[in-house]
Parts: sequence; structure tokens; C-alpha cells
Amino acid sequence: GIIYHTNGVNGSEYRHFATQSLFFDQIKNLNADLYILSLGTNEAFAKSFDGNSFIQSVDSLIQKLKTISPGAGFLITSPPESCRRIKRGVFVPNENVVAISKLLQQYCKNNNIAFFNLYSYNGGKGSMLKYAKQKMTDARRIHFNRTGYEIQGLMLLKALMQSM
Repeated sequence: GIIYHTNGVNGSEYRHFATQSLFFDQIKNLNADLYILSLGTNEAFAKSFDGNSFIQSVDSLIQKLKTISPGAGFLITSPPESCRRIKRGVFVPNENVVAISKLLQQYCKNNNIAFFNLYSYNGGKGSMLKYAKQKMTDARRIHFNRTGYEIQGLMLLKALMQSM
């Protein structure tokens, strides 16, 4: 059977998880076969995004999880598009999301880790504005609401089922 467990906190980044010893103490008990890591949106809003530091954080988390669960598989998703507000009521796509998606894809390729390009699968550039028009995002067009996340979950499920 499947035991599904989720962990997340508003504002979470790869580096936050990688530095929490209690997280690793607790996750040990799950005996996970598969880790699906879906982070990166919050990192995209750093004032000065540094791709090297970002990938170091990703790798640090992966290596620690591999130590705890040496037989587990990994699936990393890119973040979907998010927007920056440039003035009241005006939003533009956050270009750092594109950079993060490319960095994660290359990292996964280099480390033989499954990758799901949620950015592209969601519709790529301009997709967050379309979801906002359909009332599936928060007011800032950074995160989705329940409906938006449910649709993303179904997208991931569909992709997983097609790959099987």
C-alpha cells in the first residue's frame, strides 16, 4: 500500500529543511521509498538569487535524505510560475522561476533523479496570470489556492501514471 505524508511550512526553502536536525530525526521513522520534493517558489523571491547557492541547498537536502533512506527514490518538481508585483494591481512573471526550473532540471539529469517540470506542464510563461483569472491563486499570484493545488496534484498524478 501507500502511506502518503506531507510536510511543508509557508515560506519554506530547500535550505530550511537541510539545516533542521529534528526534521531528519522525525523523517527517519517514515521509511520512505520515494521522496517528492516540490520547492523553489520561495527561493525565486530572493532579492539577489544565486543559482550556485540554491543548488548547494538542494544537494545538501538530497544527500541527507539519501543517508537516512539509502534505497529511496527521488522526484523533484520545478516550481510553477509565480508573479512579482511591479505596481498596484500589475503583476509580471517572476523570471527567477525559469532559472530555478532549468537549474533543477540539470541537477536531476546530472544526478539521475526523476524531474517533473511543473513550470512547463502548468503552461509556462503567463500561466499564473491565467490561473489568477480563474480564481485559483492567492491575491499576490505567488501561490495557488486549494483548487489550484488540487489541479497540480492531478497533473503530477497523470504524469506519473503515463510514465508507468
